[in-house]
Amino acid sequence: MLAPGLNPAPPPAQDGGVGSPRLAAVLAALLTVAWLWIVPYRLTDGDSCLYAAMGHEVAVEGNWAAPTWAHGGERADFHENPPLVVWLPAALERAGLDARQAPVIANALWLWLLAAAMWRLAGGWRGAGALALGALMLHYPVAKYVVRASLELPFAACAVAAVACLRSARPAAFLWGGLFFAGAVLSRGVFALLVPAVWLVDARVGVRRPLRRPAAALILGLSLAVLFDLFHRRATGHGFWAAFWAEQLGPSLAGTAEHANREPTWSYYGGRLLLYGQPWLLIAVVGGLRRWKRLRPDYLVGLAWVLIVFAGAVIAQRQASRYLFAAWPGLALMVGAAGLGWWHRLPERAQRRIAVVVLFLIPAMTAAKTLFTPRDEWWTAAVQLRERAALGWGDGPPPVVYGPFSAHDDRAKQFLRHHLGVWAFTTPAGGAPPGSLEFRWTDHGFPGVDDLVAPHFALRWRGEG
Repeated sequence: MLAPGLNPAPPPAQDGGVGSPRLAAVLAALLTVAWLWIVPYRLTDGDSCLYAAMGHEVAVEGNWAAPTWAHGGERADFHENPPLVVWLPAALERAGLDARQAPVIANALWLWLLAAAMWRLAGGWRGAGALALGALMLHYPVAKYVVRASLELPFAACAVAAVACLRSARPAAFLWGGLFFAGAVLSRGVFALLVPAVWLVDARVGVRRPLRRPAAALILGLSLAVLFDLFHRRATGHGFWAAFWAEQLGPSLAGTAEHANREPTWSYYGGRLLLYGQPWLLIAVVGGLRRWKRLRPDYLVGLAWVLIVFAGAVIAQRQASRYLFAAWPGLALMVGAAGLGWWHRLPERAQRRIAVVVLFLIPAMTAAKTLFTPRDEWWTAAVQLRERAALGWGDGPPPVVYGPFSAHDDRAKQFLRHHLGVWAFTTPAGGAPPGSLEFRWTDHGFPGVDDLVAPHFALRWRGEG
């Protein structure tokens, strides 16, 4: 006999049919990929062009362990971050996609992994999955990355999936958790320590769980990171993690990185967390204050998640808003937990309809991004460079471009590499060598006729003698 005040749990609803969130997710994912397959999109931001170009390089040359980039006036191994971000577009290009389609479709697949993991972590449509995913997608910093090629989505997707897997009661869940943790490590290196930190919080908030499975997943993920280092050492003669420390992590922690900070790091990220977290940060805080004596465990886990990302960004001594990207799934988890009571008061039919609408946000936002991205000077230049690259370079290799580029990172040189298929380096002291291409912005253009004129820059052959 039931204790007073308790009622039998309702039988689980069938997850099928027209209103099924599962069916809606499959259809929405297929629609997203099909749209990007059909509708052309030109990547123009520096990071997207860099990773798209490296993905093409890996697909062509097979240097999976050590893709390269233009750094310090020469072609160098890429040690800024591990190379997971370029593996999926390279694999898709090997499978038959062209160099334009592969990076944006790979980005869409990472976005759907993030969506699935966020949905699962927040409890699915019967829990706060629809609320958390809706808050995540209807968030400006996330919407910016719907069609790009960058580190942020792979890292966030792997981190959220690793945490979601460790909540499963299935015996092999720790294996998936360890694999996704390894993915986070191979996306953003030391920033992946977010995952075991959240594992620890999640195991100690609400229903306490033993730490054996998180420990096993941690060991598996770190073991795979060591195997990657051996793979990299075999390909290049040196270990990746030592180079990553010397060139990226060490200078960042010491505050001596090439990009100077404009203000104290804590105030920089504090201001951007308050600004870019809206409106969901305000909603989460108000919802938490209304239930502060009985906060749901997911609210506390999400809060810890946001604070861990914030602390990591501050310690890293690098200032860029993208370093906060991994905090937004934690904020979405807080929003879902704060709104769970309201969600459970809705009729089941309304819950299903809202869940389906949330899932179709992803193809809708993808279509909007491709259709309404401004066709500015960079977009026009991308079309012109692609047309020139299709003509080829005769019997010889593609020329090298020299211009007033930054020695470290430069939007223009990454753009040229992705769309024209040429390497671009800073002009040496003696000037560009014969047989190369010279680059100038149009306000400092060349006298006479240029060989290729884009809306905001020009290229000219450097003749012999």
